[in-house]
Amino acid sequence: MPINQQEKIRLFDYLTRFEKKIKNNRGHYDLSNNQLQTFINENDIDFCYYKAKGINTKEHDAYFQYEYRYKGMDKAYDLMRHIRNAIAHGNVIKKDEYFWLTDYTTKGTKTLEAKIPTDIFWDFLTELENTYH
Repeated sequence: MPINQQEKIRLFDYLTRFEKKIKNNRGHYDLSNNQLQTFINENDIDFCYYKAKGINTKEHDAYFQYEYRYKGMDKAYDLMRHIRNAIAHGNVIKKDEYFWLTDYTTKGTKTLEAKIPTDIFWDFLTELENTYH
């Protein structure tokens, strides 16, 4: 199932928001935010960092496995940056009501692998952005 026109517009809107509002605010987002954590738990979204123990992605309906580069800084920002990169580089596909996202370094190393139902993806982005402090 291809990404429809409305979804393409929303993906482009996220790119624009990232460049205008998020890009220069590393350190101001909070992955442990209570409202975000409630959303994550209610939607059974799992997280794993590539350099930590891996998750069995086949067991999770929604997951984000990504590289966290800036220790002590901002895990939520890193996740939003990886999502931005996946969108900007055309590495988002829609399959069976899921968005699958990948991000890579310039050398081709995978830094994000994600699967999330399309019906919660937009709310998830909003919740992430709303952790700004």
